[in-house]
Amino acid sequence: MNHSRLKTHRQYIAWLLATLFTLGILQPPGETRALAYSVRPQVSPQVDLLIIQGNVVDGTGKKPRKADVGIRGDRIVFIGNADKAHLNATRTIDATGMIVAPCFIDPHTHTLGDLTNEQTKSNQAYLMQGVTTVITGNDGGSVLNVGELLSRWEKQGIGTNAILLAGFGTIRSKVIGPTDAQPTAARSPLGSRVSSARARSSSTSRGFYIEWLVTAARSD
Repeated sequence: MNHSRLKTHRQYIAWLLATLFTLGILQPPGETRALAYSVRPQVSPQVDLLIIQGNVVDGTGKKPRKADVGIRGDRIVFIGNADKAHLNATRTIDATGMIVAPCFIDPHTHTLGDLTNEQTKSNQAYLMQGVTTVITGNDGGSVLNVGELLSRWEKQGIGTNAILLAGFGTIRSKVIGPTDAQPTAARSPLGSRVSSARARSSSTSRGFYIEWLVTAARSD
């Protein structure tokens, strides 16, 4: 190797060392420098409520499986192994040997009075059984002004979700009174207002019951 080539190699090595020292990758002898980067500690995900070791039945038809369920606010945000996910919780419930399942809908209840009553509106009897939605106003008997009652429930608050049916018996009694006679416009004190009642009810309650009750009110 000739003298000029050796000089070029030395210059390159000097430049490389200077660059490494500048970037902090190498440290001069006797010096200690802080690294140019820092490692942030890993923060475990947090939930408000963690239900552990329960047998989850998810409503899809699959077999029960052991899993932990994490809830944040009013949402389920985690289903799985909480230990492996390093999940932290404000509150933990041990559901070992118990079933953890979506809440149930009871399609036939007589909770109209309970939900309207200030003392029983929380509907605790159903909540304690895992029922969070009830359907009421069954068997043809309900309130006449469905919209008014729904507004009242919304204002006062009720413990469960509720679907309110418009009872055919209630509407028929209002239209033609307590009689088994065939309803006609002449006999009805409301006359043609039956159709407007039908339209109003359809917008404030579940429609699968409305068609039945209107037919009954007209021709039963």
